[in-house]
Amino acid sequence: MPTASYRALVVAAHPDDIEFGCAGTVAKWVKEGAEVSYCITSDGSTGTQD
Repeated sequence: MPTASYRALVVAAHPDDIEFGCAGTVAKWVKEGAEVSYCITSDGSTGTQD
């Protein structure tokens, strides 16, 4: 495993926002050896079925 050359913090409002919004970018960072952390600001327990 490569040594992380940088760290990244991905901040999202909802648990699935990262997968729908920037999963490809996060995968690229991880492949490059980055240490990636997520900060999700809600638990996704409420919402609508829109």
